[in-house]
Amino acid sequence: MAQDCPCHSYGDLTLLVRETSLKAVFGRAYTNQADMDGGPQIIVGALKSSVGMWCGGKSLVVIETWLLAFIREHEQPVIQRASVQRHANRARRFSIRILPDVGFVCGLLSQIGKAMELETGIPPCPVVEMLQQMVKAGDSNRHQSCLRRETNSTTRVGSYEDLKTMADGFLVDASADLETVQNEVRNALILRNFSSIDDLLS
Repeated sequence: MAQDCPCHSYGDLTLLVRETSLKAVFGRAYTNQADMDGGPQIIVGALKSSVGMWCGGKSLVVIETWLLAFIREHEQPVIQRASVQRHANRARRFSIRILPDVGFVCGLLSQIGKAMELETGIPPCPVVEMLQQMVKAGDSNRHQSCLRRETNSTTRVGSYEDLKTMADGFLVDASADLETVQNEVRNALILRNFSSIDDLLS
């Protein structure tokens, strides 16, 4: 997937994500890249994987483990490999420093979609308008975004686990209007509540 990215140089990459953030999260896997052509693609691949884990309900500990393995693979040559950080500091820096940059890019996509709609009359896919907020919250899709709101869930991992238990009942895709997605989520929550009552009575 990384080969499809238009980032052909480190200059292109840092237009999207601040260099200080890349250094803070990826360390020598970023700074020690000697290949000026392949290096940006390696980092873009890491960004895709880490954002995918964030929006896929993975905990900070899991993301930290992946980041450490990635850094150790790509920081060579070094005398002492990157060390384990007990409090998932790399993953925390990723969530605090890199995700806002990724969200900003998603916000630009939304603006581009609106501009194209004015020119062509064709509205963008509804999910585009929500991408910035979804990335920030760690939502894997609009159903999870609606579910998080309906349940007032503040836990990214918890809302993802809730989503998995209901996913089979969702029929509409990313092109559906938001009201339809919300109705599916609300109906799924009603069914879950009835099931909980049945379990208590049985």
